[in-house]
Amino acid sequence: MLKTFLTIFLSPSPKNLHQCRGFSGSVFLVVLTLLFVQLSAKDNRLRLKQADLLENKTINGQSVQILTGNVVFLKGDMTITCDTARYHEKTGQGLLTGNVTMKENDQNLTADSVHFDSPNDIFTSYNNVHIWDNDYDLTADTVIYYSKLDSGIANGRARMDQQGQLITAQLLRYIKYENDDAVSYTAENNVRIEEGDRVATCGLAIYDVRNDRTLLRVNPKLMEKNRILEGSEIQLFYKDDVLDYVFIPAKAHVVNTSGGFREIEVINQDSTVVQKKSISFKDDMTGSILKGFFKDGSLDSVRLEGMATTLYHIFEDSVYQGNNLASGDTIIMSFDNVDSVEVELGNIYVSGGSRGVFTPDSSNKDMDAPIIYTSDEIVYDIGSEKTDLTGEANIKYNDVNLSTGFINVDWSNNLLRAFPSAPAADSTAKTQKPTIVEGGKDPMVGDTLVYNLKSGKGRIKQGRSKADDGYYA
Repeated sequence: MLKTFLTIFLSPSPKNLHQCRGFSGSVFLVVLTLLFVQLSAKDNRLRLKQADLLENKTINGQSVQILTGNVVFLKGDMTITCDTARYHEKTGQGLLTGNVTMKENDQNLTADSVHFDSPNDIFTSYNNVHIWDNDYDLTADTVIYYSKLDSGIANGRARMDQQGQLITAQLLRYIKYENDDAVSYTAENNVRIEEGDRVATCGLAIYDVRNDRTLLRVNPKLMEKNRILEGSEIQLFYKDDVLDYVFIPAKAHVVNTSGGFREIEVINQDSTVVQKKSISFKDDMTGSILKGFFKDGSLDSVRLEGMATTLYHIFEDSVYQGNNLASGDTIIMSFDNVDSVEVELGNIYVSGGSRGVFTPDSSNKDMDAPIIYTSDEIVYDIGSEKTDLTGEANIKYNDVNLSTGFINVDWSNNLLRAFPSAPAADSTAKTQKPTIVEGGKDPMVGDTLVYNLKSGKGRIKQGRSKADDGYYA
């Protein structure tokens, strides 16, 4: 039909003009489109613009152009330059060598040598390959570059810089979709993603620019400052190019480094001197699932679900006091901003079969034995050094066993305060009066209780029906 139309259109005889009236408007538009596509395809052929020297040779029965010196090719909107070229005009394939450059609009490529397949818009680039535009910058040993798709396969020391991220890997496949301001990519083998103070490593990383999401697989780790997140895989979700949410679906593990001093008594002649020795510990948290929430790019809270445990180390005025091991169905850790970059653990919330053990350090003069505690919920506020146990709370320390509805532990003053229920509990909350058993003595029950962990002394306030409060030592 195209041949017939061209005959009619290009030779407008009366007969042909009469035939032309038989074409509908839609057919006319289709034919014009086909004509435009064919002409465009011809314009996209590789054309030689200049060269200092041109030789035609026959190699293996094929005609080959050998071009030397200031070689310039044109291909549509693309300009290609190099020192020398070998070009098979019939196949549209060849080899460019020496200071190869390619530029098409804002797309740029440089390399030591490039094998090109012009009909398929494939450019295989070797050695010192550099590809960039206004949104990304890529270097690698070798890149198979698909110019019309703005995509490629980078192999060997691949390095990409985009949106404040630096991605390195042995193999990197990427594509930039039209109207996007970044590339989607799949990076493999020794993957490292740097973003400010945050570093991710893994064996496989997949970034979807349309959903602003990165998936890390094969031994993934997310490191920031003194904190490491690990798991079966790590999913990173961004909002306006800023990290907003982290999800680990299985085998979640968090390690946080904390440090301070341990006080050591040293006998010096007739006196005892207290010396401070620098120490550091690894706080360790595990769970089946992890959900991490970020605020303005900084970690705001972490939620561990499913057989969650946390081991954290307690410092008072930077002096080490001991470690706390807590477990439950769910653990939530909230963080406070120290400055615009650094965050520190603010409080820990444990729920569902909550249990904990505080083990004092050998240098701790206030406590001489572990404290075992259980309750429905546990809240530990690191700043105030206080712990709240809510719902069927129980504490065991030496030969003391305390059960009640609510216990507040003031670690800095070594005080326990027990009540039938939490101060802010509603009227429907279950109540349980403080009951304390010490050694082989009979249980003591009261409305409230205060107990000093250091001195072993306490005070029970009986109900109004009692004549006197109870004191014991």
